[in-house]
Amino acid sequence: MVLRVRTDRDLHNFLKEHCLPLSFLRSVDEWYLPLAERIANHHAAASRSLLIGMNGSQGSGKSTLAALLTQLLAKNFGLKAIALSIDDFYLTREARLLLASQIHPLFETRGVP
Repeated sequence: MVLRVRTDRDLHNFLKEHCLPLSFLRSVDEWYLPLAERIANHHAAASRSLLIGMNGSQGSGKSTLAALLTQLLAKNFGLKAIALSIDDFYLTREARLLLASQIHPLFETRGVP
């Protein structure tokens, strides 16, 4: 069992950065920290890197979850973690417009969520 700790200063900075209410700390205690602990325990048992995927509709909190888990895993459990989003792999709007003009108009959009 991994010891759970929380650095309130870090969490308050996270809330401020992500425009979250102070009441979000209840969700951190109830859901996010236990999930981070389970991931840390699974990582220790697996003795290898883990790839964790998630999906959800737009605005459902995927990026917030990934950012907070990354922070909790690093600060509370000493694990290196990185969060990647499909948005990180899209071409810029300018590049999509160029492809749309040169190849096909559908290249203008990023596609369905």
